[in-house]
Amino acid sequence: TVYANPAVVPLGTADTYGALAYSGITGSANVNGDGGTSTATIDATITFTGTKYAVGAQSVLNAQTDLAAALTNANGRTNDATITSDALGGLTLGRGVYGGGALNLASNTTLTLTGSASDVFIIKAASSLTINTNSTISLSGGAVWSNVFWYVGSSATIFSGTTFNGIILSEVSITLNASATLVTAKLLA
Repeated sequence: TVYANPAVVPLGTADTYGALAYSGITGSANVNGDGGTSTATIDATITFTGTKYAVGAQSVLNAQTDLAAALTNANGRTNDATITSDALGGLTLGRGVYGGGALNLASNTTLTLTGSASDVFIIKAASSLTINTNSTISLSGGAVWSNVFWYVGSSATIFSGTTFNGIILSEVSITLNASATLVTAKLLA
């Protein structure tokens, strides 16, 4: 089914961030873009190609405000279709807005997003999003990761060995496990 092309989710000042969090960023990673947190620290083992902002910097607070608006915008979109059984594996989705509950991409399975470079995909998990071991979010037909928006009502987890594409907008938290090395994303919580 071909749905109308939705507008991108406006990120405002949060758009320059590769990782944005309210209460800290921990672990070890190389992040493309800016990084910031409102109330806690960022581990020294995390590097950014952009600016690593001081805790609670005005730029971070502005980005958090814009992220809150983006979360409301994404969650408020009307679904074109519902993902049944909350299972992403084996699906091929074109542009549009898709909703589900606790969305899950099972280990060793693929979700294919197909469309042109101008097509937008908004995938809404009412609660959690789990991208399991050795699973793949594949882009085809010219689709680009920066037009794939994942709204997550609670927490998102990306396990090792995965190929992930998109912008995660999470209400609570995002966990990127060790060895999840093929991640082309913005992680905004």
